[in-house]
Amino acid sequence: MDGGGEQLVFAYGTLRLGQHNHSRLHGSRFLGVCLSPHAFTLLRVGNFPAAVEAGTQSITGEVYAVGGHRLSALDELEGYPNFFDRAIIDTRFGPSWMYVYQRATGHEPRISSGDWLYR
Repeated sequence: MDGGGEQLVFAYGTLRLGQHNHSRLHGSRFLGVCLSPHAFTLLRVGNFPAAVEAGTQSITGEVYAVGGHRLSALDELEGYPNFFDRAIIDTRFGPSWMYVYQRATGHEPRISSGDWLYR
């Protein structure tokens, strides 16, 4: 799924509509809102959320179809692969990339709603 064509991305934080990094998705197709599988924990890390691959939480996000060049730009924004890594999750729109946090210390506050917009 990591080729140069269109890819699906599950955006759960500052890339979402109305958030300060949403413009980074310019030219991408919005497919809709959905929940991640119940396999994560959503944390607050300063002024952004960070999903970790541990837990039983479902996270609210938006799925976008992005071009390969746009995915590369998102990777740079997210500090991939050292700060955030990418994982494939199942969504109702198909398999989607989700950025998962690699530097959790265990001291970050949990966002219990699973939704960055309703923290």
